[in-house]
Amino acid sequence: MKKEKTVTMYISDVHKLFHNKIRQEMEKQGFNNTYFKIFVLLSTRGQASQLDIVKFSHLKAPTISLTLKNMEQEGYITREVDQNDQRSVIVKLTDYGVDVDKKIRKIFQEEDKLMSLFSKEEIENLILYSNKMINYLESKEE
Repeated sequence: MKKEKTVTMYISDVHKLFHNKIRQEMEKQGFNNTYFKIFVLLSTRGQASQLDIVKFSHLKAPTISLTLKNMEQEGYITREVDQNDQRSVIVKLTDYGVDVDKKIRKIFQEEDKLMSLFSKEEIENLILYSNKMINYLESKEE
């Protein structure tokens, strides 16, 4: 007898399929897939500390440090010491990074197509339920 999938299995399947589709499109367009979360954060906030990027991306600090170094060398970002906290580094998109972000956002129109399957109320519920799970899991990390 075949066992039914759990809710978390379905969530995992959606995540994997969507991530793979985005990764393939990013690679096809010549973009490094690990950059996209950083572009998203910086384009919505304007700037972020390196620590904020670690928290937002759920990647390890050394991975973010190396990724930011590469992004800086490629001209996508600048990094400056925070004048209010000399221990913190502030990351911003360059003008070139803003242009690249616009190209990356076109790739993410796939999300709009996916979300068009749901009503506004269903999307609000998805967000609500996802946040509940995230908050629970993050509280267990501490």
